[in-house]
Amino acid sequence: LAAVAAFATGVGGFVTGLEAFLIFAVTMGLLIFVLAFLGSSFGPAVTVALRVWGRRIQAVSTLLIILVGGALIYSGANPGLFDRLILPMN
Repeated sequence: LAAVAAFATGVGGFVTGLEAFLIFAVTMGLLIFVLAFLGSSFGPAVTVALRVWGRRIQAVSTLLIILVGGALIYSGANPGLFDRLILPMN
């Protein structure tokens, strides 16, 4: 989170860094809230579903992590493209 905010601040200024921080924080907060709500509301049903779908969930999450890692490596080699895709034009 700090790296996202620092990168956005360095590229687009304080307001851009603050916006990146808030977007990331709100997204992660909502994700944790939804998962906690599902776990507390549908506890046994969620655990059974996770056992059934566990291998598929691992395969999809592995692929997602590999794709995100590749995108981070590519954006490190070509930061101009990353800036144009993620940060708004001023």
